[in-house]
Amino acid sequence: MATGTGSRPTFEFNRGLLRGGVVLLGTGVLLSLAGATAASVALLSGVRRWVNQLDESPAHAARRRLVQTRHAVMAGSEAWRRESGHAQRDDSRDMASVSGR
Repeated sequence: MATGTGSRPTFEFNRGLLRGGVVLLGTGVLLSLAGATAASVALLSGVRRWVNQLDESPAHAARRRLVQTRHAVMAGSEAWRRESGHAQRDDSRDMASVSGR
């Protein structure tokens, strides 16, 4: 059994090329972050200008649509009850409770 370090292969690499690659990678990351920041600022300022030009704020429009949707659901369910006969049965229960039966 041989016990020497000479039998094992050594791992060697070009340090100059590695340093250059790390520098280029870091520069690329920094440029990417700068580009993403610039694009985000441009996009957000455009959205802000667009929202300011609207007649109604998006939050107010969403609330109005939610109220409209609730009214439509209530009207649809009431029409379904009337058509299916559930409203008559509910009315008869209400009349019985009012008359004391």
